Amino acid sequence: MKGKMGFKTIAIGRGKDKEEIVRKLGARHYIDSKSQNPAEELVKLGGAKIILGTGPGGKALSSVLGGLAVNGKLIIIGASDEPIEVYPNFFFFGHRSVVGWLTGSSIDEEDTLSFSVSSGVRAMIQVFPLESAAEAFDLMMSGKARFRAVLTTGH
Repeated sequence: MKGKMGFKTIAIGRGKDKEEIVRKLGARHYIDSKSQNPAEELVKLGGAKIILGTGPGGKALSSVLGGLAVNGKLIIIGASDEPIEVYPNFFFFGHRSVVGWLTGSSIDEEDTLSFSVSSGVRAMIQVFPLESAAEAFDLMMSGKARFRAVLTTGH
């Protein structure tokens, strides 16, 4: 069974604690990169047509590349200062590719909002009172924030 848009979404995360939320958000499968080899698991599931790299470092991206199907594409939308390591033959003998996509243009935002409205997708946020701005910032910078940290003024 495929999702609303015809995709079979497979989420990859570090640790079992993320599985429940990604399944709630629509993932059909969850791969725990702490206890499983992500590339091998993707191959078992038929290989990925697209891998969306949302911000993990180069090592994490390198570890999933082997899970790309023939003609698969890694789309990187998150910045990292770690290099991605891969042998050129990986691309030649599978017609695979890697591209970067700088998000944030006005048309990207318009398309995202239109998709959200048409599909019922809503933002998931963590709300903090303005007095807790330092706590919210620390949580965000440590990578432990769940979703977006939003400050409220009480008005």
